[in-house]
Amino acid sequence: METNEDYICNLCNKEKQGSAYEFTEGERICGDCIQTGYLVYLQQKGSQEWWVLAIFKTMKEAQAAVKDVMNYPFLADYKIEEAIYGEKSIQRINKSNKVQDISAKELRIKIQSGDTSFEIIDIRESHELAKESSIPGAIHIEIKQLPNKIKTLPKDREYIIVCSHGMRARYICDFFEENGYKAKRLTSGMMGWKGLGFVVTAMDMVTAGIKKFKSSGGKI
Repeated sequence: METNEDYICNLCNKEKQGSAYEFTEGERICGDCIQTGYLVYLQQKGSQEWWVLAIFKTMKEAQAAVKDVMNYPFLADYKIEEAIYGEKSIQRINKSNKVQDISAKELRIKIQSGDTSFEIIDIRESHELAKESSIPGAIHIEIKQLPNKIKTLPKDREYIIVCSHGMRARYICDFFEENGYKAKRLTSGMMGWKGLGFVVTAMDMVTAGIKKFKSSGGKI
């Protein structure tokens, strides 16, 4: 909602005159701090709930994101809305999404500690994995295989879902939660993992395999 009176901008904290945008009562943002973009909403097929995937700068970017995720059976519908927003609006959107995240650094620590209470599931397509390897010890299950494969997974473990950039993993975590599983999304996906210098090496894979072999009592 736009207002026209003297006010203090909630973002730059400067006294302003004239036009202001009010997202919630008492939170006013000046024209200098306002950003414009496109909100992508996705609807979960099971719960019929709507949630925000992300805010994109251009309609082209928003449409590309929709094309990337709407091929899969867990989503019922989508909508794209033009938006005017500020940083606090983005923070509220992120908090409203139920998915729990784990950073690449936190995951690296869990792997190195020998923690066996979780499994990493890489949901990327086979052609994506052909271009680059995955995280040590990760199980590869393509998204289209999940409706059948999820029934074979034990529910006493936590699952960390990995994709390329973290967008697909967000709604797959919802799918896991709806089916009674605990799941977290690897923030920024493999891009974030590699970006922090966590290079997947053959020695990493051997070490992870030995830890898993020992934890299972010598059984594969």
